[in-house]
Order: sequence, then structure tokens, then C-alpha cells
Amino acid sequence: MEDRQSPVRPDQRDGIFYAVTNESPAAVIAGLDITRADEILMIGADQAFAALQFANLVIIEDKDPYYLETVKERKALLAAGDDEGFLNLDTPNDPVNVFLKRRNAYFREPSRLPAIRKQLFRLTIAEPGDIIEYAESHPRFHKIYVSNAIGSGKYSQTLASIEALNRLSKILDPQDLIYVTAHYPNWESELSADLQLDEELSEKAKRFEQTEFWNPRVYRKMS
Repeated sequence: MEDRQSPVRPDQRDGIFYAVTNESPAAVIAGLDITRADEILMIGADQAFAALQFANLVIIEDKDPYYLETVKERKALLAAGDDEGFLNLDTPNDPVNVFLKRRNAYFREPSRLPAIRKQLFRLTIAEPGDIIEYAESHPRFHKIYVSNAIGSGKYSQTLASIEALNRLSKILDPQDLIYVTAHYPNWESELSADLQLDEELSEKAKRFEQTEFWNPRVYRKMS
């Protein structure tokens, strides 16, 4: 999930925009266990740019067209070598914003942004839409990161969350992964039998996740 820290632009839809992730990018990278062969569908710009360092292809989807426009702006800034612009677009200069400090510290690790810059050709920004529906209409991904899109909005109820996970399971191949930034009741007992919690990867993600509010779960397609 992105942290609502951005000033509202005149063209911003309903004032809804999350400029800085309040999840740990390192947790997402560890939980997805990314390799250069992976094609990944993601929600959340910071997580997508982080994954780009390691993946073969990253596609970012979001229902908010304004949000996706800012992803395009950040991609252009990074491509032009404007690292500070990339890190601080639409974010206030707020020294107490712990999420901004943590996010920027991750990207400022030595050689990280130059490495991501070289991989920008591997990033695709989709048209605005529902990430579950996009995955179903483009069944090509090895790994899907949904943040808390499953567990909120129209997928906020337990049955809707389970149905969404099972829908994703149907379009994945064996050993593919789904990362959910869960802080909800356990769903494992109700999931399709071929979708199982990967406890090792979930624990790896949790070790990096410094916000107690989040409880990452990584699910693996078994058959």
C-alpha cells in the first residue's frame, strides 16, 4: 500500500493518491524470490521499481489513472538521471515521514538506482484497471504482487478475498507465487487445495517488514 502523503494536484481524482509505500521494498523482494526469468504483475510503484532490478519483466497495474501517470513521470525522471526527482516526486519535504525515509534509504543503497535505470525497458505500465481482472486477461505471469488489493475495497470481505486468490491460482503455473500484504484473518483453510502458504518465503518477507500492521503472506501454486 502507498502512504497518503502527497499534496493534492488540481487534476487529482478525488484527492486519492498514495505517493510513498508504507511497506518495505526489501520485504517484497525477499518474499517474491525474484530471478531474471520472472515476469511479474504488481500494484504499487515503489515495489515495481524495486523488483525491476531483478526481474525479466514488470507490469504495474492500478485502478487510478492519476497514479499511473505519476509512475510514468517517475520512470522518465529516473531514465533522465534525475534520481532526486524520482525519489521525491509528489512527496512533501517532511523529515518525520518515516515511510519516505525508509523507502528512499532502500533506493539510495549503492548502485541500486543505476542498476534499476538500466532495466527500465523491462517496465510496462498498464491501462487503469483491476489487477485481478488484468491477471485473468493476461495469463503470463510467474509472480503476482497484490499488496492489500486483496483484503480491501471490493475484495475486503473474507469470501471475496478467498475467491480473488483462487481466481489468480487458476491462471498460474505450478511453483508460481502470489504475495499478499495481509493483516487479515487466516485464509489458508478455505483456499483451493493447489494454493498453499509458502512459510519460508513469508517468514523472509516478515523479517524485512518493519511495520507491525502488515503481515505478508506468500502463496505458492502447487499443481
